[in-house]
Amino acid sequence: MTSGDRPLTVEQWVMFWVDNIAARKVRYSTLAAYRGYIVNRIVPSLGRHRLDRLQPEHLETFYRKCEGQGLAAATVLQMHRVLSRALKVAVQPGRIPRNVATLVDAPSVKRPEGGAAHAGGRSPGVGGRRVRS
Repeated sequence: MTSGDRPLTVEQWVMFWVDNIAARKVRYSTLAAYRGYIVNRIVPSLGRHRLDRLQPEHLETFYRKCEGQGLAAATVLQMHRVLSRALKVAVQPGRIPRNVATLVDAPSVKRPEGGAAHAGGRSPGVGGRRVRS
């Protein structure tokens, strides 16, 4: 991937990553979620930044903005993971010197008291089966 003599932007890199790298490694439904996060949230907020000049503060501001708009903490965490994966791949061939997502605390998701919730209000059963509570 090249952008001529101009440095890559975050938009150029994450779009390349999702279309050419993630697309080969994840299920279709996961890829659709990644694309949704990238197109609807990540690119409009971070896409104009040069990839090699992206700073932890940019990500922190982005996460605060998303939380301020009422996005669920789990959604913000998923976007952090998408960014972190895309940036990790950019570090490997030397496109960027470091993955700034690793320098930011991942957004936290509050778990309900008593442990993790189970789908449909069911508790885990014996032998991997679920039984109704």
